[in-house]
Amino acid sequence: MITYINECDKLKITLPREYVKGYVDFCAYAPFTGGVCRLVQDKIVIELSGKIFSTPTDLGSITKENIEQIPEIIKERTGMEIDIGYFMEHATLCRFDIKKDLLLTDKPSVYLSEMRESLNRNTDKYTIHRYGALNYEEGLTLIPKAKSTKHRYSMYDKGTEVKKNRYKNSEYYDKFVCVFLDDISRTVRCEYQSLSFDDMRKVLKLPKNKKPAVADIFEYRPDIIEEQYRKLLAA
Repeated sequence: MITYINECDKLKITLPREYVKGYVDFCAYAPFTGGVCRLVQDKIVIELSGKIFSTPTDLGSITKENIEQIPEIIKERTGMEIDIGYFMEHATLCRFDIKKDLLLTDKPSVYLSEMRESLNRNTDKYTIHRYGALNYEEGLTLIPKAKSTKHRYSMYDKGTEVKKNRYKNSEYYDKFVCVFLDDISRTVRCEYQSLSFDDMRKVLKLPKNKKPAVADIFEYRPDIIEEQYRKLLAA
């Protein structure tokens, strides 16, 4: 599996309706594999996941190498036409989830249990929750106690998450479970979820008056996961 710096698992952007061509007015909701486009008042909201680039041997990521393919994929699957320059530089970035997969020699449950014990001892800035439907030995989500801080950390057993999510989209997951389950059964996925303009500016070191754009993620050279998890473990 090729690993690029700052791989995204999820992106959410908005752009004014007048910058989109070919969108059928009465179709306010257009889902497709790896994403959904919604019409909300005078804006188009686009939510994307790494599944848009999934293959039989990779669950998929949004990276610097493939991000410019997304407008063409959206056009093929929904009929919407979005200028690539506008998509990269001017669409408003509302959320990003940066991810990194760790292939372990030990069981993910051992790693996650040790991480939870360490965080319980060493940080008082976050509350620790289960990740989705997983138990504490399968996945953790850390939420800041300060309500003004809009980000989250998640660490979870990717193999178990894949198996538990099969019922949502069995056709999609069945392409992967039998192909490389051995690898993902030893994989912990780490994510940093940025959920506000202020947090994105802080993480990407943008000026205070700069509206975060898609291009900012992939032009930022330091490893965001490494930076943010180092801060977490030092908190």
